[in-house]
Amino acid sequence: MIPMKRTIQTCQISFKPVVDRGHKILLMPLAQESSDAPMDTGSSTEELTKTFGDVIDTQRLELFPYWFSNHGRFDVDGESLIKRGAMLRKVLRDRPEKNIAIVSHGTFAHFIVGNVTTDGEQTTRMWANAECRSFKFVAEDDEDAQMTELEESRDKRPDLEIKNPGHLLRPGAGRKGSMGEAMTV
Repeated sequence: MIPMKRTIQTCQISFKPVVDRGHKILLMPLAQESSDAPMDTGSSTEELTKTFGDVIDTQRLELFPYWFSNHGRFDVDGESLIKRGAMLRKVLRDRPEKNIAIVSHGTFAHFIVGNVTTDGEQTTRMWANAECRSFKFVAEDDEDAQMTELEESRDKRPDLEIKNPGHLLRPGAGRKGSMGEAMTV
C-alpha cells in the first residue's frame, strides 16, 4: 500500500470489512507514485499517523525515512523507477501471505508489474480508476521478481493497447498525452 493519503482512503473504503476486523493497512514506501508533483508525493510518518491513527502500519516507513523526498532510491527517473519496482516485487514475493492486494497509482503500477521499456516508458495503456488485475510471480528465485498476469485477469479487463487519447509516462518529462503533448497535472 502506497503511503499517501488518497491511497490509504481508497484502501479504507475498498477493503472496509478487512480494516473493520482490525487488519492494519501496511504502508509500502517503495510503491510511491512515479512523479514528483505535490499530488504524487507522500506525507511524513507523523502526519499520516495523526490523520489515520492505528488503522495504518508505518513500520516499513521507518526503513526509508526519506521516502517522500523524491531523491535517491525515490527519484522519478526511469532507471530509479525500474529499480524501485523490482525492489517492491521482491519484498512482496518474500512476504508470507499467499494473496496480497496493492492499492497503487496507475503510473507506478506499470513499474510494479514490469510493463515498461528499459528506459522506463510504459508499454501498455494507463490503468483505469479502480481497475483490478491479478498477477503471480514467474519464479521464486528470479532476480527481478518478474510477474505475469493471470489468464482470468486478462480475460476480464479491456485490451492493454495504447490508444488515443490517453496518458503516457516518459520519465524525466512528466506525464504526456499519447500524442506527446504535455498534460497538466
